[in-house]
Amino acid sequence: MTIANTFSQLAIVAACSGCASQMLSDEKLRAHTSPLIGVSAAELTILNRNEQGTNTYYTARTKSGAEYHCSINGGGVLAAGMVQGGQCAKTPEISKPTAPTGQERAKPVGATTKPDSSNKPVKK
Repeated sequence: MTIANTFSQLAIVAACSGCASQMLSDEKLRAHTSPLIGVSAAELTILNRNEQGTNTYYTARTKSGAEYHCSINGGGVLAAGMVQGGQCAKTPEISKPTAPTGQERAKPVGATTKPDSSNKPVKK
């Protein structure tokens, strides 16, 4: 193998790196994602895009702020830009813990209950 041959192979690999992202545009991702989550393509923004092999993983955010983790197969040079499948799962919302209701607060495990003098009726 000659140096010129090695150089031409490296040039081809470098030219094709990122080919999946060039063939599978954000516009195509929005078009394939919109029926999966039930919103129009115009309402979607594609974030955190990551190509691994023949799969593209990304986050789709709606204008209302809902986020979905999605993946789609294909879109690269080997698939001639065609895609198949596609799935999205809604990102769970992280809720803030709420304070316990009622007069009794949650006690740590192993804690003992002591009488509380503040709950006793006041004598006149």
